[in-house]
Amino acid sequence: MPMTVPPAEGTPPRFTMDAESSYILDCEVEFGGITPLEAQVLRTETPAARAFLTRPTNRSLPAHWLRNTAREYLESLSLESRYVWALYGLPGMQYGLDSFRERIEFAVQCQVQQDLGVRNRSTLDFAGLEQASAVTLFPTVHDVTPEKVYAFVEERFAEGKARLEDDLQLLADAVRWYRAGNQATARQLAHTLGILAEAEVVVTAQEVHAAVTITKRDRRQARGAIKKALRLFSRTGTEDNARLLASGREVVLEHPESPFKFVLRPYAGGWLETKTAKPGGHVPYQLSLLTKDDVFLSRLCVLFDRTPVLDQLLALTMFVRAGDEMELLQKANWFGMADRSAVRDYLVTHAPALVDRAGLGQRAEASEEPPSEWFALDRAFKVEQEHWAPYKGPVQQWIAGWFGDLADGYARLTNAQAPQLA
Repeated sequence: MPMTVPPAEGTPPRFTMDAESSYILDCEVEFGGITPLEAQVLRTETPAARAFLTRPTNRSLPAHWLRNTAREYLESLSLESRYVWALYGLPGMQYGLDSFRERIEFAVQCQVQQDLGVRNRSTLDFAGLEQASAVTLFPTVHDVTPEKVYAFVEERFAEGKARLEDDLQLLADAVRWYRAGNQATARQLAHTLGILAEAEVVVTAQEVHAAVTITKRDRRQARGAIKKALRLFSRTGTEDNARLLASGREVVLEHPESPFKFVLRPYAGGWLETKTAKPGGHVPYQLSLLTKDDVFLSRLCVLFDRTPVLDQLLALTMFVRAGDEMELLQKANWFGMADRSAVRDYLVTHAPALVDRAGLGQRAEASEEPPSEWFALDRAFKVEQEHWAPYKGPVQQWIAGWFGDLADGYARLTNAQAPQLA
């Protein structure tokens, strides 16, 4: 049965908000200043919304004013009333999470490109990116790692993420409360609170719990999958690679007739069961391409959609062992080159077919173009986008890893039919 909080008969017209105020709330959600639930409180006729709409328009709001105003209202309510608000605010959560994640990615891009000299401070000011730090955090391409990206993101956005996690937990509790026989109470509270929505949410408490944590069943299945993968490694005589990766030590893959070697450096942490049970998001290792003389060429990102981590290692091992690494390198995403000219020279000599794939092909000179400030900005933007293209996929994966199960939890909850507003 769907979870339903229908509108009461004779409810007043829907509360409306001017475009400027609505835009302010959208921006705050995007920057992580407020959560989608807090924004919903400020969009609906509540004391918090009235305080927001009657604010002086010629002055900026104090820091955290919107968040504190919304939370003060929510905390003045009973727990059951907050449950109803959580159910009502569900549809906006996925949009809010996606916007927040995109803003974090943009902040990482700007910081990295500023530190590497690709983007200058005036461009940052033009973009209005206040998150960029004047302190150099990524001095070389080798510093663009998951650990340093996590540290940057954690420092600036951890508070917003924590409040999203709190809202997800409130929603999980609300689902359990509703399904425990409190449908009539929810309807009455929705009427009392003035929530004008018919919420039809098809989700079980078990699904909510699964979105927040890895269950014992997940772990049992993961252990079975790990044992199966280890048997496959044993049959191919490469079980040492699996042990090295699982124990946090680097794995080297190379073919005797190849000019390259692949190095996998696993990240710290007990990720083996987790990345086997839920293999989506970032991979728990860094993959680099080196020469046989141990000269670093490039970082690589090879996409394995929903593939357990040991299966990824086995696939990479088989590609290299069979001499099919050129196929692998043609599909990989190249990024993080310390010396692009040196890499290009090496590829021209040893693997010319990879020059274009690595983004090192010669570019045709641009024809005469009228110099103008707009042209300069447009050209700078294109340079920034081209530079970021190899980093984009890995950084997105790292950010998804930083979010953890939060994104999957919201995705599961919003797969249900969204409320139809009156």
